Parts: sequence; C-alpha cells; structure tokens
Amino acid sequence: MPNRRLSSPQSLSWIALLLMLGVSLPLKADSIIRICTPIWQGYTNPDGTGLYHELWELIYEDNGVSVEVSYMPPKRCQANVQTAKLNFDAFPGAYKGMRDIYLPRWHIYVGSLSVAHLKGKIDHWISQEQLKGQRVSWEPNSGFDNNGILTVPVQVHEFVDIDAALKMLDLRRIDFILDYEERLVDAVIDTRLAQRVVIQKDVIPGAKFYLGFRYDDEGRRFAEIWDREMDRLMKSGKLKELFSRFNDPTFD
Repeated sequence: MPNRRLSSPQSLSWIALLLMLGVSLPLKADSIIRICTPIWQGYTNPDGTGLYHELWELIYEDNGVSVEVSYMPPKRCQANVQTAKLNFDAFPGAYKGMRDIYLPRWHIYVGSLSVAHLKGKIDHWISQEQLKGQRVSWEPNSGFDNNGILTVPVQVHEFVDIDAALKMLDLRRIDFILDYEERLVDAVIDTRLAQRVVIQKDVIPGAKFYLGFRYDDEGRRFAEIWDREMDRLMKSGKLKELFSRFNDPTFD
C-alpha cells in the first residue's frame, strides 16, 4: 500500500482559503516536466546548455518542477506529445491551429518562412510578388493567407504531408511550398529531391512558435506556470536580457 502522508483538517482549510483567494500553489517537489526537443545549436545543445535550457530552468526548476529533456527530430517530438507517447509533456515548435496541443499565451520564438521551388522556376528571391497568382502549398490551418503573413493573392493548395507536397512540386502540379527551413530541408533529403529543389531560406517573416503542451490537465497546469513565469520575467526585464545574451530578437 502507498505510504501516503495525509494533511490535517487545519492544513486543508488553509489550502482551501489560498485557493479561494486565487493564490497559486507550487506543484509538489517531485513534479517533473518532460520536454522533447530537437537539437538546435545555441538553443538546446545536448550538453544541457543553450537559451531554451536556461529559460526552462528559470521557469520550472525555480517552481519546484524538475526538467527532463530528450532529443528527437521535430516530427517525433510533436507526435509524442500529441499522442501522449513516452509520457512527454511538452515540445518547442507548436503553432496556432495545431491539433491536440495546449498552447500557452506566451510564445517562445518568431520564425521566418522559407520557400521551396524547382530549379529554374525563379533565378533568385526578390519579394512575395513572385508568388502572386502561383500555385502555392502549405500545411492546413497554417493561416499564412489570412493572418498578414502572405500579402499577395495565390492559388492555395494545402497539403497533409510535406513529402507528398514535394512530390507534387516535382511533378509540376504546384509551383511553391511555404514552410519552415528545417522541415523543408528534412523533407527534401527524405524525398531525395535535393538536386531538383531549391529552398529560399527565411525570406518571409513568419508566425509565432510556442512551447506546446500535452492536451490534458497536467499539460494545462504546466502551461499556466509557463505563462505566469513569462509574465514575471518580462516585467522584471530578465526575459529580454536572457534572449539578448543569446542574440535572439524574439522579445526585442
């Protein structure tokens, strides 16, 4: 049987009073948040250094929550959190519209979109005007055409699988693919199209990315801690100081 130590009625009454007053109680001391992340140089170095490692420590370990980090490719991290596989609680790189993920208020990164096309389609990137009237593909719910990211009219062809989209590009059924550099590079390698496809990297200011949490009560609780502590760090100036030290302009 579990060796559980029960609180006295007097202790419980104090806890109830604190909750009624809206005071947030820290998670139990042995609470652990398990984060799945790709290895991003300067952000999530495998030796435990980097911007995000320091940020997670500031937010969680100072609140009695241990941080455990595992390193996997982006797609695996996303799938592991969405499906609750391997008991992961969160992953960096979530965005609005992503299914089965709890998003906090505070973002962690502002990305830039890259554009993929066949060699010879354009000589070099000039501006979004080169996409005007073209058949452009992106992931469903990305919202590139209705949130101010894309500023020219295009023929939208949403894709479910980026590998399939690249094959359509190779067959000239679409003209361009909009996505983020890492995903495009990985997919081009996977589909063996590196000799035929050009990626114009980080040419369009993109959307905000978040630390995405598992869609359950514990994930929501971790997200609440995230938002509360990000509010505190921003108010104190520590958030801008931390990101500036790593030359990341997200909160400039």
